[in-house]
Amino acid sequence: NSGEIDRYWPSTGRIAHLDLPPAADGINQITAIRQDSAGIIWAGAARAGDAELLRFDPVSGRFRIWRQDSPEDPLLIGPIKHILQTPDGLLWINAYGGGLQARDAMDGRIVHEITPDSGHGLEFPDPNQLFVGPDGALWVAGGEGLLRWNADAGKFMKVAGAPKQRVFSALMMPPQTLWLGRLGLLEAYRWQGGKLERIRSIAGNEGLPAVDVLGIRADRSGALWMTSLRGLMRFDPLQNRVRVYGIKDGLPSQEFLKRPPVITDDGQGLALSTLGPVAFSPDRMVATSQKPRLVIEQASVRRGEDVRTLDYRKPIVLEPDDRDFSVDALLLTFDDASSHRFRSRLSGYDPDWVEMGGNGQRLFSTLPPGSYRLELVAAGVDGLWSEPVVLGLEVLPPWWRSAWAYTLFLAAFVALVAITVMGYRSRLKQRYARQLQAQQQQLLVQGSEAKSRFLANLGHEIRTPMTGVLGMTELLLAGELPEKPRTQVTAIKKAGEHLLRLMNDALDLSKIEAGQLELDHQAFSIRTLLSDVQALLEPMAQQKGLYFRVQIDPEVSPGFLGDIGRIRQILLNLGNNAVKFTAQGGVNLKVQPFWPKGLQFVVMDTGPGMTVDQQSRLFQRFVQADGVRTAQQFGGSGLGLAISKELAFLMGGDIQLSSEPGKGSMFTLTLPLSSASAPAAVAEPSQAVVMGSLRILLVEDDDTISQVVSQLLSADGHTVTGTRNALEAMARNAQEAFDMVFCDIDLPGMDGLELTRLWRQQGLTAPIVALTARTQADAEQQALDAGMNGFLRKPVTGLQLRTAIAAVRPS
Repeated sequence: NSGEIDRYWPSTGRIAHLDLPPAADGINQITAIRQDSAGIIWAGAARAGDAELLRFDPVSGRFRIWRQDSPEDPLLIGPIKHILQTPDGLLWINAYGGGLQARDAMDGRIVHEITPDSGHGLEFPDPNQLFVGPDGALWVAGGEGLLRWNADAGKFMKVAGAPKQRVFSALMMPPQTLWLGRLGLLEAYRWQGGKLERIRSIAGNEGLPAVDVLGIRADRSGALWMTSLRGLMRFDPLQNRVRVYGIKDGLPSQEFLKRPPVITDDGQGLALSTLGPVAFSPDRMVATSQKPRLVIEQASVRRGEDVRTLDYRKPIVLEPDDRDFSVDALLLTFDDASSHRFRSRLSGYDPDWVEMGGNGQRLFSTLPPGSYRLELVAAGVDGLWSEPVVLGLEVLPPWWRSAWAYTLFLAAFVALVAITVMGYRSRLKQRYARQLQAQQQQLLVQGSEAKSRFLANLGHEIRTPMTGVLGMTELLLAGELPEKPRTQVTAIKKAGEHLLRLMNDALDLSKIEAGQLELDHQAFSIRTLLSDVQALLEPMAQQKGLYFRVQIDPEVSPGFLGDIGRIRQILLNLGNNAVKFTAQGGVNLKVQPFWPKGLQFVVMDTGPGMTVDQQSRLFQRFVQADGVRTAQQFGGSGLGLAISKELAFLMGGDIQLSSEPGKGSMFTLTLPLSSASAPAAVAEPSQAVVMGSLRILLVEDDDTISQVVSQLLSADGHTVTGTRNALEAMARNAQEAFDMVFCDIDLPGMDGLELTRLWRQQGLTAPIVALTARTQADAEQQALDAGMNGFLRKPVTGLQLRTAIAAVRPS
């Protein structure tokens, strides 16, 4: 720092002053110095705050100075930090913050000048160290890691395999090993194939302080000496031991400059601290080979609110609620205690050795139950580790983790699993039962729908020929026939009517099962209903010599709201059975109010009565009182009463039976009906209520039905024109005008509904009456929606045709 240059011989301690020419007067600081291969001394100096480069030949006394303002080969900005000569003879000068210059060693001429903005690959202008790399080129250690000078490319390039973080120092050791000093880290690399490969790493767990490794040199034994801000460090690669020398070892300061130490060929060392040079003898500073002794000072645990000392000379047993178990260890050496290092490892708990710091204490707040083995080791100032001290440790589990508790828990678990399995099996069984029930219900619904479709199709197919049978018998009976043929024709008509009733009952039953039977609630007159029933049943009773009487309670309202058609069907079934099974006397039909609202229809006969067993089977489907004998004697299918019962349930009512053998039977129909205003009576058309002759167009594809309907209409004086399909009907309607149309719905090609829509679009205003064998509940509504004015289901009678004509004929 005085601006003077001295020569120093470490082996003898001799110092000789180097006389500089008068031109060196006024230099107050030497910042860097190097003697090149020719013996020329190159130095970085500072004079009055300005940086200078000195070149001095001790032999000839020649002296030259370069400054920042020199006309030729001026310096870069900033004091000179490093001076290094590479094997190619170039002298590399590094200035603080200014970059690099490569000068010719002969005359100081600038060969290369490298700054961060010169495009030579150097981004950080202030390297930490310049050194000759394994390839003989200039290498730079700094903020970019490692850079090497590529003379062919004329630029610095990154070294393959080198760290990307800052490198503070480097040392090249033969044959191809490169040591790098970083922050708290010392690494060894092998140079092979043009790249570096890391082969070794020494960090804090080997005793290396977490500081910058500022400089590295190797002594004659191969040990590395490193300068840092925490002292002078020695690393033995063979024993993998680090020793740190500080103020307590006689150093004037533990802080060293950013310069590597110097170790001469005769084994003397010199390092620059902040308080001056430090001389040392590496050969004599050898670490001891005797391992230090480690002992346990005490072991304790917190049990409840007390801290208890434990006997560590035997296995230690901890209670389940113990906490803060600690062990204090002591290293028996006489060196610096602050440099002691302790490690411990608890088997089954620690994955590796745990650094304990310098106080030798290991604390465990809580430990899981189990058996452990605690190992403790320590190292003194020389980094030699002691033999491990081992403690046995047993942590007892809480009661609920003991063997008997596990047995109890296992039993409870097995019981729980068994209950769960049983519950699961029960739920699974219930689920399967529900699925089976749902599947069966689906099959029942599908079967019911299939049966309904089958019965509907069957009814459609039967109604068509039945129209011919009943229509022809009606035509025959309307004419003059001898007694025997008339009897035969009458029998045919009764058989046909019976077959039709069977079909209607089967269709009603299928609709009820499928939930498709809809009630038509409307206001009706109770007297009109009973008159209809009496008009149909009284002639049957008189033919057998029986009476049929109707009695209405005076308190019965004149009008009610309900499905008069279904009520009439039930009463006809009950009355027909009463007349059929009564031989003497007669049948009484009585109507009376039922509290709180509704009606009771009571049908009483003077027939043979029934036993209890007969009564239990009476409302079952296809079952009669005495089975086959009853069917053979009186006929019937056994469906009438069953359908009546289900119709009553559908309307919210019920049918009850009271009977004794020899005392007749009494059927009581109870229905919850609301009172309503009775509608005005409408006169029913009679056999002769058709006034005037009409021109009627009949659209029917079946020849038999067309013939029957034509003759029935012709018998009433109408002119009938028959057609077989929609196209023929449209053609005839275009040729002549008709007063009304009877049209079948199911026609070949265009059906009757589409034909009606087309006629209405063309402006046809004549009434159109549907004539169909369809049995679906919505068939009538479809016909009305299409534009038809009336609806008849086959088979039809002359009275039905007259009624339909009277209903749609313009007044």
